Parts: sequence; structure tokens; C-alpha cells
Amino acid sequence: MNFQMKLTFKISVLFLSLFIIGSKCLANSNATENVSNWYGNGSFNFAAADNQILVSVDKNPWESFTVVVKANEIVDNPFLYLSVKSTENVAIRIDLSDGTNFVSDAKSGVQNVSASLEYGRIVFDLRDLISRVNLVDNVYLIVYLNPGKKFQGSVAFSDVSFKAAAPVQPQPEQPRLNLYPTVTNSFTNVEIPEDHCKVLKVYDANGHVKAVYPINQQKGSILKVQLENLAQGNYFIRIDGNSKAFSNQLIVN
Repeated sequence: MNFQMKLTFKISVLFLSLFIIGSKCLANSNATENVSNWYGNGSFNFAAADNQILVSVDKNPWESFTVVVKANEIVDNPFLYLSVKSTENVAIRIDLSDGTNFVSDAKSGVQNVSASLEYGRIVFDLRDLISRVNLVDNVYLIVYLNPGKKFQGSVAFSDVSFKAAAPVQPQPEQPRLNLYPTVTNSFTNVEIPEDHCKVLKVYDANGHVKAVYPINQQKGSILKVQLENLAQGNYFIRIDGNSKAFSNQLIVN
């Protein structure tokens, strides 16, 4: 570690110590029961009301506020969930400290919150940051609003929680493929949904491909699909278009 890095590190540790000793503090509230305290200097004003923490901000580019969390809250729950609303568009970044070590990682990312009267949820993956601090007593979330820029506005938090897993992203529903009949013992007619489709596939209920048919027709044409060789059961017919897939269910009796 060179001299400049050592100096920066020592200044950072000293700053956190002085910051927590001399700053304004808001104790734990029902809105954020997973955290101990909220700390900020004169650029941040905290208020608890209606199951939310309201942070009024008029800050310089380098300023941040701190949220204190018990280490045992996050050791097995490294995903930070925040319910946030803001009077202004704001970018939020989270760094981490154990009081001695300050860590920051692009992997945790910057989450953008659009100005709104309604709460929206953002999630930070803190796994890399957590692995680089000592999880003994308290952990400090260093919260930057518009990092590197001035910010004036109000940001409200209705929930701060830690979970073991990231949220599951819902899969977009595939457009329905037009076919008839949908119950058959011999064939079905399939309408080609887009130009330049290449192939139609028939899948069984376990996701195995049971038949493949080349497509030479254009959009709106009808392709007759022979099904005599398939056993009785439920099947799915799928055509991959240019930018999306089309599918529908079929019963062979």
C-alpha cells in the first residue's frame, strides 16, 4: 500500500469515528426495525413518522449518511432491500464499513430512484462487500445520494431489510400461438406468427423435444403439423420468432 492510499485510509477511519461521535442521530424506528441508528451531519435531517424514515437533504458532492446495522443481521442475509421514494430523481450507492475498514465495489452498483409519491423497491447485493469486513459487532452502511454530486430534496424509507436471496425476476409470458384443433389424435393447424420463422418444435410435458418441423411459410400462413406418432398426453408447440417466442398447449388423445 503506497503512502497516498495509507493516508486516505487513515483519514477515512478518522472521519467515520468523528462523524458518528459528532453527528445527529435518529434511533431505531418501527419502519426500519432491522437497523440500530441513522447518523448524518448538518446536511441531513432525519425524522420518523407514519412508519417511515424521512431524510431531508441539502448536501455537497462528497457527503453521505450512515445506517448502523448489527453484524448478525447481515452475515447470512447479504441482500439489502430498500423501499424508497424521493421528491427528486436520485442515484443511491451503498458502501460498507466495520469501523476500521471501508469497502466499496462496483458489483453492489448504483440504484436509480425516480421522483415519485409512491414507494419503489431497490435491492443491493452486498456479498462481496461483506466478505471484506469484520462481522463482529456493528456494520455501517455508508449511503451516498447522487454520489459525487450535490443533492437537495427529501428521500423516504419505509423498509430496510436483509434477505438471504435476491428477488426472483418474473418471466415474461410468451405470446399465445394460434392453433386448431387443440385436442386431436392426428394433426393440428398452426398459424405462423411472424415472417422469417425457421422451425416449429413440439415438447412433451417434461420439456423434451418430440418433433421438429421446418417452416417455409410467411406470417399468417397455416402449417399443418402431423401428430400421429405421438403418444397420448399433453404437449406444447413453440415457434421462436425474431424477438420473442410463441407457444400454446396441445392435447393428443
